[in-house]
Amino acid sequence: GALDPAATPLLYFGRSFGAGGSPLSDGPATGGYRQMQTTRIAGSLNGQFENGVFWNAGLSWARAESEIRTPDTYIVGLDNALNGFGVCTDPAGRVDPSLTAGQGGCEYFNPFSNALSVSTTNGFSNPQFDPSLANSVALAEYLTTLNGADSTSELAVFDLVFSGESPLSAPGGNVGWALGFQVRKEDYETDPNDVSDLTLFPCPYEGEQPGADGLCDSPNGRVAPTGPLAFLAGQLPGQDDQTIYAAFAEFQIPLYDNVDIQLAMRYEDYGGEVGSTFDPKIAAKWQISDEFSLRGSAQTSFRGPTLNQLSGQGTTLQFVAATGAFKAVDTFGNPNLNPESAFSYNAGALFERGGFRGSVDFFSIDFTDPIIVESQDDIVANVIESQLFFQDPANPSVGTITRIVTNIVN
Repeated sequence: GALDPAATPLLYFGRSFGAGGSPLSDGPATGGYRQMQTTRIAGSLNGQFENGVFWNAGLSWARAESEIRTPDTYIVGLDNALNGFGVCTDPAGRVDPSLTAGQGGCEYFNPFSNALSVSTTNGFSNPQFDPSLANSVALAEYLTTLNGADSTSELAVFDLVFSGESPLSAPGGNVGWALGFQVRKEDYETDPNDVSDLTLFPCPYEGEQPGADGLCDSPNGRVAPTGPLAFLAGQLPGQDDQTIYAAFAEFQIPLYDNVDIQLAMRYEDYGGEVGSTFDPKIAAKWQISDEFSLRGSAQTSFRGPTLNQLSGQGTTLQFVAATGAFKAVDTFGNPNLNPESAFSYNAGALFERGGFRGSVDFFSIDFTDPIIVESQDDIVANVIESQLFFQDPANPSVGTITRIVTNIVN
């Protein structure tokens, strides 16, 4: 006989509308869109002074604009529709107690295959299809909406480089040199649409704010304030910029006829909490014979966090072994990131004879404070070990993981 949805407990895993499962031929339940446009302008001038010094000045500017919209399902709307209150209620609102499930314009959402007339995988008709149980266009529009944001990033770079041959000489010849300056200006702005804006909709229920515990009320218990949609987390509107100043110097020293040494140094200032760095480098090549040479180098390096690592967020779908299912994993930027640095060195040999050329090199890189994304596997393992589960309100003794929050960290 037919199941009584009010009396039969069911556990549902899946999307409200998978591939081809929507009654809409077009719209938010069937597909989103991505529109991107990049503009880049670059130019340079070069010349030589009367004293033989070469100069080169370059300026480039790039702007990238994106408009991204992705279909997603309302958390509260899906719960309402599974209980027979679809269409007749606000998809992010609580159910009016005067309403009756499945009546007066209220509709049930049918997650089963008998709501589908055709398989989009093979194009075959579904013999179990029942038109009376099919989901309506109105219900599809009620359950789904488009999550997304408009983002703009700009990068302007100015370079000025001087180079030449100094009057200083070594046994192998005169010392060559280069001196350069650079300014980089980065700007980033993101403007989420209303349903994705956490300043407007931080919680699954419209108009509600996180409680004292920092969590929101939802049909699934207390959850993180990631917005009203089931998969993609909401975003905070933001605008940020940084200006980076850099200078470098290089010297090419022909120590002997068959030994060349290169000395280099670079200074960069990111300002703010990121700070500045001074990184030297030394490299050498010894041409033992026409056929065989040795080479090596040692240096320090530095990389400051980018603007989208310091702020912003994104959502990916990852398989979580402990749950046996795919879950939404939210990754958040971190304004307290430290820059990453490294010490590296290499040694190698080159051999060339006739048409044959070969090389062997050894590299070593030692990172300090590398910038990485936290492992969701480690977070889940810690949650399980600590028994820190999100609780199922219908059965508090059973823990469930609805989504996972990871951060960009050192």
